[in-house]
Amino acid sequence: MRKARLNFVDELAYVLSTFSLVLIIIWLLRSPLQISQYSRYIVYAVVFLMFFSKLLQIKVGAGVTGLVSSFASAVGSLALEVSIMFFVGSYLGLEQEFTRYTLPLFLTGVILLILSWKLGFIVPLRKTTLRKEIYSFESKGMQLGENLKVKAEEIIGLPIEFGNILVGCVAIKDLDLDINTTIGKILIPIKTPTIIFSSSLRKKNKIRDASTEEYESAKSLYMSKKDEEKKSIIKLPFIEVEEYGDFYESVRFGPIRVSEEGGESKISITPFINIVESGKDKKKALVLSNNKKKVIVKLNGKKVKASWDGWKLVTDGESYTFLRKGSVYAKDSIDGLMLKTMNYTLKVSESSVSVDIPGIKLVATPKLLVLSSGSRSQRIEDQEISRRFIESVARIIRNQVSDLLNGIEPDIADVYAGIDSILKKVGG
Repeated sequence: MRKARLNFVDELAYVLSTFSLVLIIIWLLRSPLQISQYSRYIVYAVVFLMFFSKLLQIKVGAGVTGLVSSFASAVGSLALEVSIMFFVGSYLGLEQEFTRYTLPLFLTGVILLILSWKLGFIVPLRKTTLRKEIYSFESKGMQLGENLKVKAEEIIGLPIEFGNILVGCVAIKDLDLDINTTIGKILIPIKTPTIIFSSSLRKKNKIRDASTEEYESAKSLYMSKKDEEKKSIIKLPFIEVEEYGDFYESVRFGPIRVSEEGGESKISITPFINIVESGKDKKKALVLSNNKKKVIVKLNGKKVKASWDGWKLVTDGESYTFLRKGSVYAKDSIDGLMLKTMNYTLKVSESSVSVDIPGIKLVATPKLLVLSSGSRSQRIEDQEISRRFIESVARIIRNQVSDLLNGIEPDIADVYAGIDSILKKVGG
């Protein structure tokens, strides 16, 4: 676990909160430290530090109503926290000049938080917006996830933001996606405009303002997908839930806030604690292209689902891959590798191989070869023939899967040519 990466205002608020915590510890140790005569000054300092820390958390860019709501929330939570601190302190020797304000502070805090909640209903909810500037994002070879990589000199596009959180972009420059599978790498060319939603996106440099044509083209694609966004915001006294699809989630209960963004889990306990735990969340991404060659690629952790130009793919990059092109598909799993077309099926596993071609089916283990044709069946216990058959079929299926990855239609003639000598020896 490590400290959160905060902006300057959040960093200052964090520092003030830390100082207030240090002063509380000093107040608790005032007798051993022989500074009891400064008790009230220490308490005043704690309250002032907490107050300024709360002021720094006010949202000043949310309009008048939003500003008032944010101010009421900040001061209300401060009043509640101070009232709790005074209540506990009353049992630890806190002066009466403070403890007599415990109940008024508590009631004030409740009233202000309810006011903040009521105002929150008329504050516009955060929504996604398409910026009118063009930025560059990351660099060549950007990893959207463990098994999904962007192959481009750089991603150029218009940012999509949820509030002030970057959740995606509309790319205006062609790019390729590189997908790791158990049967080899698959490259998907993508023509823009393309929407990319990913927690891995990071803005680098602003290039220029978008032209009217660029913005309208990006907006057309963005608006066509806008209805697919999943977002929700719930505000209740002491409770707030905010979510945007799979890329951002925040839950607040009183002074405790837990949020997940960009592969990190952040825990904030005001006014003292801000920590981040990395690597806990699975990487997620969504790539959508809506031109003539429509592309949809979804990433969830290691699992990638993709469809493009008549292809369909599902893979986790380690133990499973399913690839289909028209009536031809290949499947690789713990059960082995299989290639199926309209005319024939090839299977290879650790313990056996099989070939199912028109009129003939052959199954081989290291010691046995079985040939079936119609109602007839022939068993041959010949290790040499079985070995040659297994090697031939394994080579054929690897080559044909490789052809499939390169867009070449598998040919049954290659199967006959590969096992011709064995068929002649078996069938006479």
